[in-house]
This record gives sequence, structure tokens and C-alpha cells, in this order.
Amino acid sequence: MGIIFKFIFKNMREKKFRTFLIVFSIMLSSALFFASNGLSGTISNMFVGEMKKYFGSADIIIHANERSPTKFVAPAPAQRLGDRVEYIIGSVEGQGYYKPSKD
Repeated sequence: MGIIFKFIFKNMREKKFRTFLIVFSIMLSSALFFASNGLSGTISNMFVGEMKKYFGSADIIIHANERSPTKFVAPAPAQRLGDRVEYIIGSVEGQGYYKPSKD
């Protein structure tokens, strides 16, 4: 094991520019990795902020569960509350997957 370290340090002393390039590339790739991880959190916070700006924030969220007859909740019973609530927003959430064909 000692001979390996001796060989590495000898090469580092002889080829300083190559050692600098290796260390520089490791630092740059680490910085880009942490920046990309931070960017994903920033983008998601930005989208949540935009949605809050347009739709507001809710104190109570009612949604259907696995025992409900349908996946949607009808807003008609909530609208009967009238002036006792500040606002009611009905929303539909969905997901999709697109796989392009080769044709």
C-alpha cells in the first residue's frame, strides 16, 4: 500500500498541471452537482408560489379517498355554505405519460 502512495505522490510532483486539472475537474463537477440539486428545489418552490398567487392557500382541503364512489368531490354541497366561507376552489389533478412513437 505504501508503494502505491509513493508512486501517486511522485507523479503529482512531476506532473503538476495534470494534477491541477484533475482537482479542478473534481471541484467543478461537485459544484455542478450541488447546484443542480438546489435548482430543483428552487424551481418547485417557484411553481408552488405561482399557484398560491393565483389560487391562494386553503385552510381545509377535502379530497376523495380509496372508499369513495368516484375520484372527484362535488362542489355543490360546499357552495351551500354561502357567506360562511371566504372562497371555494374546485380543482382536478391528473398525471400523464407520453411515449413518442418511432413512426
